[in-house]
Amino acid sequence: MKKVFISIILIFNQAFSFSQNAEVDSLLNVFNTAKEDTTKVKSLYLLSEVCDEEDIFKYASQALSLGQKLLPEYSGKAEEKSLKKSIAGALNNMGYVFMHQGSPDSAITYYQKSLKITKEIGDMEGTLTALVNMSGVYLYLGKADSALQSYSNVLSICEQVGDKERIANAHYNIGRCYHDKGKTDIAIEQYIKALKGFEEIGDQEQVATAMNNIGMIYNDQGRHDKAFDYLFKGLAICEEIRNNRAMIPILVNLSAAYQMTKDYKKELEYLNRVLKISQELGDKPREANILINIAANYLHDSLTDEALAQTMKANKIQEEINDKQGLAFSLHQIGRIYLNKKEFSKAIEYGIKALQISRGIKFPENIKRAAHLLADAYSSVKDYKNAYEYHQLYSQMKDTLLNEESSKQITEMQTKYDTEKKEQQITLLNKDKELQDAQLNRQKIIIWSVVGGLLVVFILSIFIFRERRKSEKLLLNILPAETAKELKRNGKATARHYESVTVMFTDFKGFTTIAEKLSAEELVSELDFLFRKFDEIISKYPIEKIKTIGDAYMCAGGLPTANNTNAMDVVSAAIEIQSWMTAQNNKWQLRIGIHTGAVTAGVVGDKKFAYDIWGDTVNTASRMESSGEAGKINISETTYAQISPLLEERGWGVRQRGKIPAKNKREIEMYFIEKS
Repeated sequence: MKKVFISIILIFNQAFSFSQNAEVDSLLNVFNTAKEDTTKVKSLYLLSEVCDEEDIFKYASQALSLGQKLLPEYSGKAEEKSLKKSIAGALNNMGYVFMHQGSPDSAITYYQKSLKITKEIGDMEGTLTALVNMSGVYLYLGKADSALQSYSNVLSICEQVGDKERIANAHYNIGRCYHDKGKTDIAIEQYIKALKGFEEIGDQEQVATAMNNIGMIYNDQGRHDKAFDYLFKGLAICEEIRNNRAMIPILVNLSAAYQMTKDYKKELEYLNRVLKISQELGDKPREANILINIAANYLHDSLTDEALAQTMKANKIQEEINDKQGLAFSLHQIGRIYLNKKEFSKAIEYGIKALQISRGIKFPENIKRAAHLLADAYSSVKDYKNAYEYHQLYSQMKDTLLNEESSKQITEMQTKYDTEKKEQQITLLNKDKELQDAQLNRQKIIIWSVVGGLLVVFILSIFIFRERRKSEKLLLNILPAETAKELKRNGKATARHYESVTVMFTDFKGFTTIAEKLSAEELVSELDFLFRKFDEIISKYPIEKIKTIGDAYMCAGGLPTANNTNAMDVVSAAIEIQSWMTAQNNKWQLRIGIHTGAVTAGVVGDKKFAYDIWGDTVNTASRMESSGEAGKINISETTYAQISPLLEERGWGVRQRGKIPAKNKREIEMYFIEKS
């Protein structure tokens, strides 16, 4: 039966096509000569298995129609099971067609019908095929729970029959489900089981694929040493077996890991390796996509001309392969770069081209982007009539897209354990024990000297009170008050899930260059001065400081006490921080990124307590910062949706940037907050 989501590299020689054509001719001969019986139904089903893609639905639907017509005639007869097996196979292949035509809901319906029949007749092979295909569609739709249930059923059946290859594949796909659900520890466990299974059966390509997925999780968790370990092992396997196609996702994840560790030179090195392989394989769509990513790398270092050149190359390829959607996006990006270069006539030229293509292919997202670009460009040349018209179009498309998006919100959470150190160090449990021992020693003195003992108790009481106050103050500098109380009461703090938290990341542009010009003492002194001011500003709002990592500063609103104002609180603090930074008029230029979504919060470790937050929201907030610009506050669409009614009242507005590519993620809608 036809399979869904299984990438197959065809390495058969030309004899395969001759063999396939002969099989099709043979089946057509059977079909044309057979009566309307089970033989004709089976021949139609088998034709749908071996025919060209465009003929699958035709033969499968004919098999289904004839099979259903004959069912009453063969009810209770020996041929009934064979007939139902052909019907189930035809339903499965029709589901395959619907999926590849972009109708996943219809695909699920046909797979479910196929599954029902295969279970009824005890066809284990057919049941496995329907379950695997259905699970793949569930994952595509973001329904990880449904996919997990289906893949678990697949695993159970495979374990019963001892099919090692399918057991390993089932563990791998279950890992994908837990990965999508954000339960990354369980996902890693499943990937490791899959890894061992693939090693046992000698499937080196799948071993490398499992290592890639494990490395990707560690990368998202910020555990880059482990990420690099698995990714380089997977890369070595691909190089050994000379499988360039399997190498591509590993190289892409390595480039993302270097981007996250801010080693942009290495990021570019691995993007160029992907580019070279894509060119060797003749994979034009991927080549264009990688060129766009290389352009983003150049923009990060403000190499505008280099970024423009790479985007132009991508645009030329998209023209060659007639990739209208990609073409619309790259034209918009070129227009944006020209706008940043203040070459307004070229920005307008490319914006109009992007709009024309987007309208032609009914690409609403890029119609919105192009309209926004043109509104900005015409406004820059003081052509306010055209600027107003394109702004109207932009607003219209924005409202349309927002209405569509609001009907299908999908929350993805990835658990991220970031164990990087805080500056403060604490050993509260040992401290309390020392204080208790000291109190017992003082009480012995009371026995020998009442007056002296009372005096000692009095002094000790003051000492203990002060020490506890110091300990509590130190604890509250590290942990939220609510979490600190729970930790003191129970000896541990339970992790909590929050549906709506706003996370802010800040980072200084050109930090490495500045740091090289300062002594260690000067650098620490300046960062201390800046971060103390950030602390002072966020303390005006119900915002929790999470940590500093080198020159990065991270805080979040909406926890440990949930509230409905967290998005506006964090944005208000960001505006105040950026305004203060601008007023300093010094060498430090700050990027700020903000995103709102679900997180898990809790205490990590038992030696040095650290209150931290994890989830895809944290990753996205970090991407918002790295995709921003110095002196700007870059926010996501989720955050914008929560603050938009309040911004105008406070004299602020936004400039929509459109969907910007973010490493290891889909394109994200971004906005700059600006003074109205």
